[in-house]
Amino acid sequence: MTNHDQRNTASELMPAVGAQVLVRFEDLAVRCKVLDAKNSWGKVRLQITPYEGLGAQWIELGRLVAEPTEPAACAYCTTPVDAGVVVCARCR
Repeated sequence: MTNHDQRNTASELMPAVGAQVLVRFEDLAVRCKVLDAKNSWGKVRLQITPYEGLGAQWIELGRLVAEPTEPAACAYCTTPVDAGVVVCARCR
């Protein structure tokens, strides 16, 4: 089978449902939950919803942002924070 012929089946996409992902929206990266996944015209699409806020949207995989591998730090005081967090609770 060539790369062009490869397709993702529903059973292959099921593990993505419920996953936490970081999604690019122009200059922002927003933490979202995957609600559904599908293969549409040979491209994998995810239906996502933000953890904070409202709504849901179908996106292509290219919009996902790789999680930082190094420990994150507060932008103001360098206190260690969870990945994706910019400011610690003390500095908010």
